[in-house]
Amino acid sequence: MSVAIGRLTARRGRGPGAPRPVVKGVAEAGRGAPLRGYAEQVWRRRRLVLVVTVAALLVSLSCAALIPVGYTARATLSAATKSQSPDQDAALAAGYARYFNEQTYADRVRTALDIPSGVRFKADTEGAGPILAIAVLAADRDAASRYAGELADRFRTDINAAATGSHTQAIDAVNRQIDQRQALLNQPTVAPGERMLITQQIFDLDQRITDLVSDPTNQLNNLQRDAGVSANSRGVPGYLLAGLLGGLLLGVAAALGVAVARGRLDSPRDISKRLGLATLTVLDTDRHGDQRPRADRLRALANVVALNDLPRPAVLAVAPVERTSLAADVAEALVYYRAQQGTRTLLVRADLREGIPEHYANGSTVAGLLDGAWTSALTPVTFSVGATQVPVLPAGRTGADPYPLFAPDRVRALLRHLAGHCDLVVVLTPPVAQAPEAQILCAVADSTIVVVETDVTTASGGERAVGLLEQVNAPVLGAVLATRPNHRYLGVPEPFATLPRLGAPIAAEPA
Repeated sequence: MSVAIGRLTARRGRGPGAPRPVVKGVAEAGRGAPLRGYAEQVWRRRRLVLVVTVAALLVSLSCAALIPVGYTARATLSAATKSQSPDQDAALAAGYARYFNEQTYADRVRTALDIPSGVRFKADTEGAGPILAIAVLAADRDAASRYAGELADRFRTDINAAATGSHTQAIDAVNRQIDQRQALLNQPTVAPGERMLITQQIFDLDQRITDLVSDPTNQLNNLQRDAGVSANSRGVPGYLLAGLLGGLLLGVAAALGVAVARGRLDSPRDISKRLGLATLTVLDTDRHGDQRPRADRLRALANVVALNDLPRPAVLAVAPVERTSLAADVAEALVYYRAQQGTRTLLVRADLREGIPEHYANGSTVAGLLDGAWTSALTPVTFSVGATQVPVLPAGRTGADPYPLFAPDRVRALLRHLAGHCDLVVVLTPPVAQAPEAQILCAVADSTIVVVETDVTTASGGERAVGLLEQVNAPVLGAVLATRPNHRYLGVPEPFATLPRLGAPIAAEPA
């Protein structure tokens, strides 16, 4: 007994510069995968993502319902000629389409034909050929068809008038040449041979005029004035797809925004980045309600404690950052699983600010730390969890401010005394960020596990708690990131569900 107590005393004889134990946890594995942390934050707020997505779908459906159906009418023109190659005709049609779509011409023809502002129209070529198609979109079927024909006629007239004007100028120039040669023929001094040459030139010029008059180059011809009218669907599937994708993106952005705005510690990456601690395990909830993965992770945590080179006997503090019942889950699971492996364990509920009396099977209460003097005999209660007996020293009833009871020498003596009766003492401390006595409990313990509750523990509270522990040089083993399950679950089968029995008393330490 004296040897064991001596080792415990030596363990606590560390100076202010003693290094903190380094434990590799899941945080190290997550540093290279920040996307996984973001995915976890989005998954925790999946209801928000669902709400935003449904809202986006409803908005898209409303937009689809409000947009009028509309009708599209088409009229086609042809720029094909016999004097040019098909490529030249196609290039000419493409040039006409660009001219038709220019804003200046569109405004001029809209005014000339008195087309309402709600009617839209444009021209385009069909493939790589000389066909020019004019499309008109209007709310009324007859109006769309009428305006398409009128626009085709007006555009053909404008283009052909310009082409005819250029032909007229060329014909006038040829006529002047004919007049000049006719005047030469009227002179009596012209030799017979020269007269025959001038007559041939006049004949050729007349033929050129004939060719110019019949030349359709650069002109447009009606191909199909009424090429049909089609109704435009609202495209509901397209709106639904856009709403779904947009809603998902907005929902993910909203979830990440809420995570940043709330400033909560939600992932091992957050704990490593903000608190500088390794995450020993993550106790999340199974989507299908299966609690076996949670129990397996608690068993793994018990293995970490067993193999972490703690002294024997050892005192391990389980300290929540802020008040949460999940810290009790972790502490109770540790004493249970270590007791399963034959380790003599004792759970000390040291949160005297929220002390809850334990009850005997006969209904009477058990005195705890707050009820009795620190130097009087303490009687733990024993819970039977299957075939495993788990002794627990309760906190006792809630009373006045418990801080005066936590003198460092008194706490150190009490824990040293309790450690002399078992191999592992797990101390469930009050919240570090809210109860100053938690500093003392963690400082005199051999190591501390910090409990962080997902979506509850704030980053500022975690930083403050770690800072308080560093002020008293409390050794920290790492952190546990726990999510509150859908129903009460402590990590052990039928955990502490039965009324305890009175255990063997622990005598007061001799003065």
